[in-house]
Amino acid sequence: MTRLLEVRDLRVEFRTRDGVAEAVGGVSYGLDAGRTLAVLGESGSGKSVTAQAVMGILDSPPGRVTGGQVLFRGRDLLTMGAQERRRIRGAAMAMIFQDALSALNPVLPVGAQLAEMYEVHRGMSRKNAWRRAVELMDRVRIPAAGQRAGDYPHQFSGGCASAS
Repeated sequence: MTRLLEVRDLRVEFRTRDGVAEAVGGVSYGLDAGRTLAVLGESGSGKSVTAQAVMGILDSPPGRVTGGQVLFRGRDLLTMGAQERRRIRGAAMAMIFQDALSALNPVLPVGAQLAEMYEVHRGMSRKNAWRRAVELMDRVRIPAAGQRAGDYPHQFSGGCASAS
C-alpha cells in the first residue's frame, strides 16, 4: 500500500496571556491509502489541534506549528504555499468536524457553501455548482433540498447539518 499521509514529530503551540502553551508535542503517525485512522485521547489532549494543523486550518495567531512535517503523497504540506494547499484541501483531503453546525458559516446559506466547494475545487460555473449542491443535499435525503439550499445553518437540525 502507498503511504498517503505521514505526520512526523508535529509540534504546535499557542500564545496565551500567561505565555506559550505546547498543545501538540511531537505527534507522529502514518496512514496508508484505503485505511482508516482513529485518533483517541482525553478532552484537551490535542486531537482537534493536530487535525487542524494537518489540514492547515489552525487559527494563527494564537496557534502555530513550530516543528515537524506533514507529508501528503510525499509532499510536505507545511512548506507548501497557501494557494497550492487550498487546492489540495477539499479536492484530495477534507475534515469532518465534530460539531457540524460550527463548521458552517452562519451568515451564508448552506447551498451557497456547498456550491462554493464545486466552484473552487471543480471549476464549475455558479449555476452548475448550485445545481450540484442541491443534488448533494437531495442525495443525503434533506427534504425539499431545492428550497432548503437557501436556508442558513441555524435552520437545520444537527443531523441535517452533519449530512450536508
